[in-house]
Amino acid sequence: MKAYPYINGKFLKGELNKKTINPADLSTVTEYHEMNEKEITESINFAEEAFHKWKQINVIERAELLKKVADLINSEKEEIAKLITMEEGKTYKESLNEVNNAYKVLYYYYGEARRILSEIIKSEQNEVFAGTIRQPLGIVYVITPFNSPFSIPFWNIAPALLHGNTILFKPSSITAGVGFKIAELFDKATAPSGIFNLLLGNSKLISDILLNDSRIQAVAFTGGTEVGNELSELNGKFKRRQILELGGKDPAIVLKDANLDLAISALLFASFSNAGQRCTAGSRIIVEKPIYSEFINKFTEKSKNIKVGNGLKEDVLMGPVAGKKQYEKVKRYIENAFNRGIKTTTNKRIYDDNPNGYFIYPTIFYDVDKDDELFQDEIFGPVVSIVSAENLDEAIELANYSRYGLVSAIYTTDIRSAFRAIEEIDAGVTFVNQGPTGIEYSLPYLGHKESGYGEELGLTSIKNYTKTKSIYIDYSYKKRSFFW
Repeated sequence: MKAYPYINGKFLKGELNKKTINPADLSTVTEYHEMNEKEITESINFAEEAFHKWKQINVIERAELLKKVADLINSEKEEIAKLITMEEGKTYKESLNEVNNAYKVLYYYYGEARRILSEIIKSEQNEVFAGTIRQPLGIVYVITPFNSPFSIPFWNIAPALLHGNTILFKPSSITAGVGFKIAELFDKATAPSGIFNLLLGNSKLISDILLNDSRIQAVAFTGGTEVGNELSELNGKFKRRQILELGGKDPAIVLKDANLDLAISALLFASFSNAGQRCTAGSRIIVEKPIYSEFINKFTEKSKNIKVGNGLKEDVLMGPVAGKKQYEKVKRYIENAFNRGIKTTTNKRIYDDNPNGYFIYPTIFYDVDKDDELFQDEIFGPVVSIVSAENLDEAIELANYSRYGLVSAIYTTDIRSAFRAIEEIDAGVTFVNQGPTGIEYSLPYLGHKESGYGEELGLTSIKNYTKTKSIYIDYSYKKRSFFW
């Protein structure tokens, strides 16, 4: 596939000087044009010009654009899902689920167009109307990762456009073809020129230009904590709005009274779906001691049924990691753990460089020290650390023993234990008897500690992408006593 940036309602044809690779067989998926400095700067000019027109359009009309894009997604979902699998590596079933989630997000915000909230208060003065209105910010720079290249962009693009902002969208270079497909959808939906713009190319060059331009009024970033911290410094300099969904090292507590089969089934999915490349992956499993050995044995045996291979094959449950850089990172963590003598149930599988793809098998370590890198670092691969806890108190302490606080889970049939975990685990989301994957789009999604800043999804988006103006209207037409 050939892919081009989409600027001011047109595809920017140029030299196809970069490509994306299928991590399952190392074939070329997409060739794309990498933008230069002049083209990047022009995209800001066009987005600013379009903003002054787009914000004047009635919100119900703006919502219609989201509906058009959603309907196009629904009609092309099989094609889109196949492209996601080819560029990112996840199974076709997972990709199709991601496409459906994007469709739901767009329809959710389409339906919320009539609920953009303002506030009216009773003024202290007679015959004075007092309240607020919400106004769009301006240009929003959206930066998204490779692991959910189709659904996550819409978490921010949809509400930002609905509220009258314009978009500069930079997808991961690993999934540039998926980003191009999103631009094609907006083009087919006849989006007004300049309101949605796709930037392809060098991430550092694009961000250096955009983040140092005061016309960028908001940044929505999903990715690693280290990069997020760098972005935050620049955003602070310009006092711009920022929504940062960063890393996670998500704990799942399994108590002795849990439905063990349920917990194992759910955590196999949470840990190894999308090859563990989820911010919400259940990578730290904390098991109460009376069932610790039983859990490890059953979890290991069930993990052996996970067939690893090309995600386009029907019987495959887990595809490759997304590329060479990710493969080498995950492999390094595994080999270091083997060399340190960390206990494992996966027979110290050898991870030789595979000339046919970037495949890593589900890998399970146990009795991991809480200060070990396996327990503390976001590996972003199919690697799980299992530890024991004497009781719920210790389990919660271990769950909170992390710089991250994105999502968490507890498996128990004791409602008191469930509510203690909800109250005491320092994370933006807590699941009971499911998860830590499976968020819904009508509720906020957020991280505590170093897992992020700001909230995504739900009606939170109104605050993310609008600014408040307080207004006072005196309809008495009289001179007030405090006037000079």
